[in-house]
Amino acid sequence: MLCRGGQNGLFMAVLALAWWAAALGEVSDDDELCDALDDATWVMQRMLVKADREGHRIKRARDGNSDVAAAKR
Repeated sequence: MLCRGGQNGLFMAVLALAWWAAALGEVSDDDELCDALDDATWVMQRMLVKADREGHRIKRARDGNSDVAAAKR
């Protein structure tokens, strides 16, 4: 899965982790899943640090009080 890059590469990795977690149901102490989530979090944090260092703009979180339809007009 990771050898196939492209615009959806990271999305597919996150989706696979979500499916894995959903398959476990209520069990939340799976060590392998926790390790995989920690690894994915580490990778995404490094990506943000690199983007920030290189001057790439990082999107701000949407303000919960804003009206999306009004903002587009």
